[in-house]
Amino acid sequence: MEILIDTLKKLKGVTQVRVLDNTHKEELFLLEEERNLGVRECLKRKTVLILLHNSDFRDPIGSLVLKDKKSILFPPLPFPELGAKNVVSASPSKEVHTFLVEQYLLKKESELATVLIGFD
Repeated sequence: MEILIDTLKKLKGVTQVRVLDNTHKEELFLLEEERNLGVRECLKRKTVLILLHNSDFRDPIGSLVLKDKKSILFPPLPFPELGAKNVVSASPSKEVHTFLVEQYLLKKESELATVLIGFD
């Protein structure tokens, strides 16, 4: 696990990486919007990492938003830098971001964003 975390910490723009405690998975699942399919997929994985990054971090690989006639959805995205099994990533809602910042004592700077990365 430490090797994976060290790999992420070396990425440009990454400021912090934490492991999501399994006790928070259910709470995040309830807090997150139903249409955020990406976060829901991350939470289904065995391990979930919380990555905090600034604007120097790379652009997402894929579209953050999918629109259909009925709604707007936020799909899971690949995260090839991790090189783990069954990897997906997603950007959480503002409510989940705030929860993560408070629970994991992450930096509260307004220009920082979170990404969840789930893998098996």
